[in-house]
Amino acid sequence: MKKILLLFLIIGILLLCISCSTPQNNTDADTSGKEDLQETVPEEKHSEFYMEEYSVDDVLKYFNEVVLKTEYSTGTGDSTLVQRWDIAIRYRLVGNFTDEDTETLENLFAELNKVEGFPGVSEATENEEPNLYIYFENREDFNDRFMEFLNNEYADGATRYWYYTDTNDIYEGIIGYCTDMDPEIRKSVLLEEVVNCLGLGDSVSREDSIVYQYSSDATALTEMDWLIIRLLYNQRIRCGMDVAECERIIRELYY
Repeated sequence: MKKILLLFLIIGILLLCISCSTPQNNTDADTSGKEDLQETVPEEKHSEFYMEEYSVDDVLKYFNEVVLKTEYSTGTGDSTLVQRWDIAIRYRLVGNFTDEDTETLENLFAELNKVEGFPGVSEATENEEPNLYIYFENREDFNDRFMEFLNNEYADGATRYWYYTDTNDIYEGIIGYCTDMDPEIRKSVLLEEVVNCLGLGDSVSREDSIVYQYSSDATALTEMDWLIIRLLYNQRIRCGMDVAECERIIRELYY
């Protein structure tokens, strides 16, 4: 009898040990763990250039259109390569400009000076030789200065710049405004010609752009305009780069 009782006691102890060592299915603990894990997963990060509404192919298409299709340069080098200023711009206003004209340009220059990699733009002092002249002239004087360059086409504003043919960096420019233009488009023309002088040509694909080639009433640069300027003056983009080189870098920068 004692042996039987002892046997039952041993079996009971063994069953108790097995029960304690078996993992329990704690649904609450498992769920809580999963929730904590989900909360710690970092959100996807994009670069400072990224805009949700534009793919990298959209950006490349526009960059190629306005940067690698130069219209306003004067030189014998390859104008389909990147051209931009790599030296500080010192400008001087000449002619019959208004306070509104000055304010428009100064506000644009202030924003340009915030662009990383841009060499800077400021008004030349009296004793300093400008490398950019901005003329405000009547129709006759404007035509005399720019009409040959414009192939005798009518315009309210014009840009010309010169670059080194071996390096493609811009070193000098002139901008002209006809003071007889329609007051309603004056601000748009002022902004457009300065942006053109930075190394951007006109666009035929984006009607909202400040450099839209046809009639435009835009009075500010779009987000895409600023993006292209920021990419053009990024330190990884250099004067003289071609389409393939620019595409490789922009695909790395924009994601």
